Amino acid sequence: MTLKKLFLGTTALLAAGLVGAGARAASPIALTLGGFYGAALGGEIGGADNKGEASYQKQHGAFHQNVEVYFNGSTTLDNGLTAGVHIELEGNNQSGRTIDEVYTYFRGGFGDFRFGDTKSANDLLCIWDPGSITNNFGLESPNTTFTNVTTNAVIKLGNLSSCIDEGQAKGTKAIYYSPVFSGLQFGFSFQPHQGKSAGPVTGTASTNDVAGDGMNIITAGLNYKHSFGPINLLAGGGIEYWITPRQQSDDHPAFLDGGFQLTYGKLTVGASAEYMMNYIQSSRFSGRTANNPVKFGSDAWVAAVGANYVYDAWTFGLEYMHGAFQISSDNDVDVYNAVSFQTTYKLGPGIRLESEIAWFDWNEDQTLPHPQARATSNSVSVGLGTYMTF
Repeated sequence: MTLKKLFLGTTALLAAGLVGAGARAASPIALTLGGFYGAALGGEIGGADNKGEASYQKQHGAFHQNVEVYFNGSTTLDNGLTAGVHIELEGNNQSGRTIDEVYTYFRGGFGDFRFGDTKSANDLLCIWDPGSITNNFGLESPNTTFTNVTTNAVIKLGNLSSCIDEGQAKGTKAIYYSPVFSGLQFGFSFQPHQGKSAGPVTGTASTNDVAGDGMNIITAGLNYKHSFGPINLLAGGGIEYWITPRQQSDDHPAFLDGGFQLTYGKLTVGASAEYMMNYIQSSRFSGRTANNPVKFGSDAWVAAVGANYVYDAWTFGLEYMHGAFQISSDNDVDVYNAVSFQTTYKLGPGIRLESEIAWFDWNEDQTLPHPQARATSNSVSVGLGTYMTF
């Protein structure tokens, strides 16, 4: 029996058990409102600005926003089962995209089952380096950055991360999170198609073609928490495999990640890493074209180390990330390095100031220059912002 059939069969049994229980809700689902507003200003110092280079004809300073409103609703049945929904609406983050995540869930002693457009099972279980402390900035898939260094690189800065979330289009999937057993929790998800579903529709998704989406994506993650006297450990890891790649190739993409954090008093240190096999197939990458000659079967990896320290209302974070990306051959490797120093200050409940000063560098293998553009560049980025939750 394949993993796909096993997961779908388990899901069917779970659904049948929920319906057969005949439980009633104490009250109907009522929605509550929440969200966040991130705003930042900053700029780039330096950068390669000749024609075709990363900072050519780019502004030195800019304003950025990241806004979202979400609705939560749940009710508890008389058998203890909790049923609910979660809906996220984007503010002005991306043209033409209103809904970010939307899913339903059932929670109880069996764990947490979710269905809808959301992140993969590994997303909640993956551990980043602890130097990433701000919502606006940082090196781990930042919402806001003022550097142009990765403009012509094979992967943009906002998609660089040491955690797996290759279905980051947040396509429709089924997810299961286990209860916590002695600090240990695992999760599993299955996604038939990389894209989101919308109804009413008929039939099934089209088969894969050269520019098509990936299909039949399986993700699993593991998380562990434990205290050793005054030291607290948080560790996690995950794996993702695409049964049907998003482009025609016999090289199926697979991704592995892992990370840990150790906390002693107000100091937290840790590291994380991800290995990407056939990364051209991932949703982080726009796809193989004449201007992006990454060969099928190319691998890449990123690793990060970091630390943060809490002092009264202040938190200070420092992180370093390194990455290597194969391009047209095993010997043609682009190299990425970055360092970020971040601070946060709590002004009040749900309101904080954030800042960053960072250095970014992307270096192509100049022995095999890429035809699309010159990505080799380095610069310093500075940013100041605020993050509010409501």
